[in-house]
Amino acid sequence: MIDLLSGAGGPLQAWGGERLLVRPDLETGAWIVIAIHSTVLGPATGGTRMKTYPHLEAVVRDALRLSAGMTLKFAAPGLPFGGGKAVIAVPPDFPPTERPGLLRRYGEVIRELDGLFRTGPDVGTSPDDMDVIGAAAGPFVFCRTAEAGGAGDPGPYTALGVLAAIGAVCERVFGDASVLGRRIVVQGAGDVGGPVIRGLAAAGADVSFSEISDSLTRDYRAGLGVPFVDPDIALAAACDVLVPCALGGVLNSESIAGLRCAAVAGSANNQLAEDADGDRLRRRGILYAPDFVAGVGGAMAISGIEALGWTVEQAETEVAAYVRRTLHRVFDMAEAEDVSTHALTRRPGAWRRRICAAEGGGGLLRLAGYVAEVMVHLVPGVERDPAQRPLRRVEALVDHDPLPVGSEAGQHVGEHASGVGELTRHVGGVLLGVAVVLDPLFAPHQRR
Repeated sequence: MIDLLSGAGGPLQAWGGERLLVRPDLETGAWIVIAIHSTVLGPATGGTRMKTYPHLEAVVRDALRLSAGMTLKFAAPGLPFGGGKAVIAVPPDFPPTERPGLLRRYGEVIRELDGLFRTGPDVGTSPDDMDVIGAAAGPFVFCRTAEAGGAGDPGPYTALGVLAAIGAVCERVFGDASVLGRRIVVQGAGDVGGPVIRGLAAAGADVSFSEISDSLTRDYRAGLGVPFVDPDIALAAACDVLVPCALGGVLNSESIAGLRCAAVAGSANNQLAEDADGDRLRRRGILYAPDFVAGVGGAMAISGIEALGWTVEQAETEVAAYVRRTLHRVFDMAEAEDVSTHALTRRPGAWRRRICAAEGGGGLLRLAGYVAEVMVHLVPGVERDPAQRPLRRVEALVDHDPLPVGSEAGQHVGEHASGVGELTRHVGGVLLGVAVVLDPLFAPHQRR
């Protein structure tokens, strides 16, 4: 853990986020980690992942990466939310009887943050869990069950966006958005992968799938007659489109070398193990749909329904249209600039200043993006890259004191950066926040 938090260029410093909370659950031996990456556009929002990890450093690394992805996921479509993520790391022998108590205590942590962080389901959690968490957390929980007044499972909305992404890559690579007869391999048949498999089969695709769960495998293999691919060889299966819908980090230097697909479009968060993998895909001629666009459906639809007053039909329309429109623009821009789609979308300010504007955002949103960018470049003391932003606060709530960062002697990170940089960041945040609120009045694709 000390290695993670210390040293220039380390994962925590490179993260560029605002606040990290690490708290043990003494009753169960679990760890609760909440990473607040950005609150510039609104409260940090992201799912709660619950699973076993080999050690605490792996938990923190996962939370950092996932929270940064959520910032992109909300910012690109111009939604008034920032990026965050929670990870609950449970022991290998965690008894199910302890689950409700752990979730309630986690909900109390969310309530303590008083709206700074809002959450919903992720890997290992469900709308039923959100009911338990929400009973303690209050109004800061999305995706409760319909009986509890929530919008329920976000998986089908995420799947809808993935299907739109598959159509977009097919149109780009093959000249036709139809998946009829296309060989498509879906990795994972869970909450998102399952609806994707059913949607592809209904559209006439030659779809196959991989899955580690025996029960899910039986459901799709025997129940729907969908061919099964062993998970160990799924990434190397010959296909037109590979659709990662399980855990992230599956595309790395080794697996990319063995890919036999023309395109990748899936919902798994952080599919690339490192940034260089975007260039590796490009050199192999494999089109990559950035995961924060292809997998935005659940976050976009649920926040729209529960926080912005969208109808279900409106949410479905917005998700499908946004994913198609944005991916086509990303593909055009990446080709014109001779860079990978991943590199294009990871440039500082690219998702705000260029992609959002290009996909149809109105004048105020574009203006705010440009103003914020100009301030970054012209005002002394303002960082040019989000990764250079000083971390506002790291908390290890074992002893309720700020966690030392830096040398072992302990160099504490302050609550705020000093001087003009922090003031400018606040002003830029206000401009962007106002733009997001008012932009629908000027954005044609959002008029009702």
